[in-house]
Amino acid sequence: MRLIEAESLVLEVDCLETCTCRKAHGWMVPVNEVCRTIVEAPTVDAVPVVRCKDCKQYKTIFTWNGKEYKACEKNPHGDEDWFCADGERKDDV
Repeated sequence: MRLIEAESLVLEVDCLETCTCRKAHGWMVPVNEVCRTIVEAPTVDAVPVVRCKDCKQYKTIFTWNGKEYKACEKNPHGDEDWFCADGERKDDV
């Protein structure tokens, strides 16, 4: 899988559709031109992250009044949407 920069892709496809000669003659954009534009779209420099709620290290530290309180040593505040560089995805996620 390759992550692409969608905003520049939208601008490029819009440019294909509004090209002066196409607009003047009522031509539609050929599918192969749209596919080429998608293939040539710039790749985003991104890395996958593991959120705390999906990490092996995020565990129940205590239970009180029937509610579980979870945390890990990297995230003592227990924010399940936080992530860190040491995250390892649980097998069951």
